[in-house]
Amino acid sequence: MATGEETMKEVDVYLFGQILGTHSFLLKDGFLKPDEYSEIKEQYFLPGGETGTAETCVSHGIPYVTIDAAHDSYLHRHAAINVVSGECRSEHYPEEAVEEVMKLMMQEIETMFSNVKEFVLDTPIWNVRTNAFYTKLGYVEVSRDNEFIYYIKKCE
Repeated sequence: MATGEETMKEVDVYLFGQILGTHSFLLKDGFLKPDEYSEIKEQYFLPGGETGTAETCVSHGIPYVTIDAAHDSYLHRHAAINVVSGECRSEHYPEEAVEEVMKLMMQEIETMFSNVKEFVLDTPIWNVRTNAFYTKLGYVEVSRDNEFIYYIKKCE
């Protein structure tokens, strides 16, 4: 850290008066399903960043979506949806294969909901790798249609 007599190095960061914050939006039509569209009803600014927004949503029972949260983070544990991209792997799990990261995510979800008797999910038929992955995790195909394969995993 630079003092009055030192000069700042290129790698130093100076954040005088900066506040981490998040812009959140309330949609007119409520929480969206995949491929739906809605207009913005209200917008808010919350000091505290993404975790502050998540804590506010949790305290009010409002579902939220997060992107690339680590499997053991507050954001992941409380999110309605955690979108996981390659950036998640490179940022939080640089030494792990994609399948190992997804295995951690799925195990964490199953642990969080230990009272659930069965998990139900689906994935597109064309996604051969994901279908094979779910089978390795103990999910059993129960049906399929022209677009999706449906799985169930029974828990003890």
